[in-house]
Amino acid sequence: MLYAASLVLRGVAVARKPVQISVAAPQVAVAAGDMQFGLDIEGIVSSVDGETAKLLGVQPKMLEGTALIDRVHVADRVQYLSLLADLRAGMATRKVDVRLRSIENGNPVFRAYRFEGAGSDRAITLIGRSLEGEQKLLDEIAMLKAELESERIGKGRLLATVSHELRTPLNSIIGFSDMLTHEIGGKLASDRQREYAGLIHQSGHYLLELVNAVLDNSRLETGTYSIAPQSFVFRDAVEMCTAVMLPQAEKKGVDFCHRVGNGVGELVADRRAVQQILLNLATNAVKFTQSGGCVTIDAARVMADGCPMLEFSVSDTGIGIEPEDLQRIGTPFVRAGNSYTQAQEGSGLGLSVVKGLVERHQGSMQLKSRPGEGTVVMIRLPLAGPQYRAGEEQQELGTVIDMYRHQGERRNDWQKDEIRDQSPEQPHAQTRKTA
Repeated sequence: MLYAASLVLRGVAVARKPVQISVAAPQVAVAAGDMQFGLDIEGIVSSVDGETAKLLGVQPKMLEGTALIDRVHVADRVQYLSLLADLRAGMATRKVDVRLRSIENGNPVFRAYRFEGAGSDRAITLIGRSLEGEQKLLDEIAMLKAELESERIGKGRLLATVSHELRTPLNSIIGFSDMLTHEIGGKLASDRQREYAGLIHQSGHYLLELVNAVLDNSRLETGTYSIAPQSFVFRDAVEMCTAVMLPQAEKKGVDFCHRVGNGVGELVADRRAVQQILLNLATNAVKFTQSGGCVTIDAARVMADGCPMLEFSVSDTGIGIEPEDLQRIGTPFVRAGNSYTQAQEGSGLGLSVVKGLVERHQGSMQLKSRPGEGTVVMIRLPLAGPQYRAGEEQQELGTVIDMYRHQGERRNDWQKDEIRDQSPEQPHAQTRKTA
């Protein structure tokens, strides 16, 4: 209908002689380089300055008495007519991006302008500001972002390739040093040789962990880290983490315990990824907690934005993190800047990998810390697993989630589990602590 109306307006303009409208058009602030048109209520050009005509590559008299819509790109005519209708009705001015046809070196070209104006039931004033500079800047920004993204991906692939090539010789070093440590090929001549073999074995394991962290971080950054969600008992993953971390905690004189009961139930997630999250967080907590401190794992079911979530945390009474460092923690290769943390082994990849794995599960990570008091890292994961749209990876996830949702027949609902979990015998079963 709007386009048909424009054709009628064009017919009226052709049928009549150009006339000068004596009614003054509403005033709009004009800047240097702007286009300015005075229109009657039918959208016919009643006045135009020489600079505007020059920008369009025509003489002013060729514009007066013609419908400006004739110069508007066909794809932009509906929104142009909508703008005129709003201005004619005296509505608050709004901005519309429109392409106008101009003549350049004898050839017609379309240039983009952002139009605004003022109007009444008698006349309309339109102001057009060129978008060429803005569009050029946007194009440059987009190109720069693409270059930076390409550079980031390239660096990630290089790190991944180098790390992958390091794994084979590292595994050999670890294997042979393990044989030396256990004197499988024959007894070593001295305690110093045994010490050296142990150091080689320990350093090899550290390097392999670093290589694996680099590979995981690279895959997470490039979106190639695949997960396989399945239903499992979350407490089992916590028990595994506790069994691994207790010897390290005991050696350092740190109490390590968990308070995760059976009522937490099952979670749909990639079990290996969840265990890695727990181990990375627990390792950091023990590493940055001094002798006499404690590390605790807690978990509970919560609702967040109407979605059932598993919320678990790893808290410590360690050295804490300075406020200026807190915002940067979780960025690859970034560590807190105090002397104690710098004295500890680490690459700054642990929390970065945790953050990536949590986001891969459509969860969230929150970090709270005070210097000298400790740190709490809180993770939330959807109980039913990540929800992928049609066509995305993990196509088998729907089946897994359906299986999870129908497990009520073979277990009580979680509220009943929590009530049962508060029975007197439970605290002994759910807490493990160093002596």
